[in-house]
Amino acid sequence: MTKKKRDLSPEVNKAAEPRRHRGLRQKEAQIRRRVVLVTSITMGLVVLLILTGVLNQYALKPRRAIAKVNQDKITITEFQRRLRFEQDNLVNQIQQYIQFGKQFADQTGSNPFQSIISQLSSNLSTPDSYSLTVLDKMIEGKMIQQLAEKYKVVVSPEDVQLSLEKQFGYDRSATPTPTPEAGTVVTDTNPAANALTADEFQQRYNQFIADLGSRNSLTEDEFRQQIALNLLRERLQEAAPLEFDSTAEMVKVRAILAKVNPDPLDPVRAEADALAKAFAARKRIVDGEDFAVVAKELSEDPGSAPNGGELGWFGRGQMVPAFEDAAFSLAVNEISQPVKTDFGFHIIQVEEKDEAKDQVRARHILFRIDTSPAADAVAAAEKKALSKLDDAKTRIEAGESFADVAKELSDDPVSAEKGGDLGWFAADNTRLPAEVVTAAFSLEPGQLSDPIKTNAGYYLIQVEEKDPQHPVDENELKSRRQQAFDDWLKAQTEAADIQRNWSLDLVPPLPNDLQSIVNNLQQPAG
Repeated sequence: MTKKKRDLSPEVNKAAEPRRHRGLRQKEAQIRRRVVLVTSITMGLVVLLILTGVLNQYALKPRRAIAKVNQDKITITEFQRRLRFEQDNLVNQIQQYIQFGKQFADQTGSNPFQSIISQLSSNLSTPDSYSLTVLDKMIEGKMIQQLAEKYKVVVSPEDVQLSLEKQFGYDRSATPTPTPEAGTVVTDTNPAANALTADEFQQRYNQFIADLGSRNSLTEDEFRQQIALNLLRERLQEAAPLEFDSTAEMVKVRAILAKVNPDPLDPVRAEADALAKAFAARKRIVDGEDFAVVAKELSEDPGSAPNGGELGWFGRGQMVPAFEDAAFSLAVNEISQPVKTDFGFHIIQVEEKDEAKDQVRARHILFRIDTSPAADAVAAAEKKALSKLDDAKTRIEAGESFADVAKELSDDPVSAEKGGDLGWFAADNTRLPAEVVTAAFSLEPGQLSDPIKTNAGYYLIQVEEKDPQHPVDENELKSRRQQAFDDWLKAQTEAADIQRNWSLDLVPPLPNDLQSIVNNLQQPAG
């Protein structure tokens, strides 16, 4: 008889399952649940960290303070936009000095403003260090705003608008010249003929603001705030409790100058002697002697000779053109032919080159071209100058006018035309030789000095007036007021609660367009 299969339900099978198997299955299920839970928590934390980083980078960090001035905050984004604005200003200044240089280049074609250009270029190429200067400017701006509020100094939006229009060359009161009819010859050269119309001004202004935005520079509001700050500074200078003298002890003097002009040695012979020394020194080095040893023995440059002629690293624009051209054209360890500059003849050796920074490390030997006059020539010239002044003094003491004698005898063409008049000057005057200033304040009005020896020659002076509280001129007054304001503002800043949170990671790298300008400036002129 066939056995019937027993149809057991899952419940029956489960009940029949051994207890040990059932326990294992329950543990596995519990482990799976824990794994899912841990994975979910981990993924959630990762997402949270990512969201926190994004939030910090794009929302919280830009709003953080890079500095506080009495609790007034300067945010990171404000600082970074201002840095870009100041960097663009550096570029504009560099371009202006390059253009000035083309107009005022010397006979060698060298730009007389090269040292200024080099300093501006250095600021542009080092945003890390320059950013600290920019931050200090922003801190000073906050101080000016706070002090202006304290002293009730205000600048209206209309004041800002007028100043802005002036910067863009727009004069709302000017009447632009009508467009001439065909065939009309324009002869009016009045500057108003080139005045901007209101629409032209607005177009230029809108384009300027758009350009700022495209470079991540100042916003329009921030740009207007800069103009307002400049106006506040001017007005605060008038309102601040400044202390400075508006008078000074002054004397009014006339002078006669007798120059000492001894005959120099033969300049051709002097140059030939220096050149011969330079060739002899070069031969010793080329023949195997150590450059430093020869430099210590022969060089006439007191600054570098004790160090074996060592000049250290230098870049373009730091040396006189002839020296620079020679140094940058030499190969490492090559010995130059004699190079002539205003200092004399140089033998140059380049020790190292840094192409990336466009710098060389070099040493030199200098032989000066001695055109100094002989002692007897100097003595004769001094005797001649003193004789001229003795004659002048005798004539004045006999009754002749100092002014008439000065016009006839003085070797100073500027003051001679005015009868020797040097005008009023104070005891701290640096325009005149110190010996003249000292003598002037030791004399009484109407008194004639003895001959006064200076590097410029011999002076004979007469004090016309003395005033212990003479009002200084407008330029000097303006200078004193400015200095007093700067000192006062510095004191207010030092007394303020200022917190700086600057760090290197907050300074953006130099943008590509500015880096390109830096690279072009560092290239040798073609």
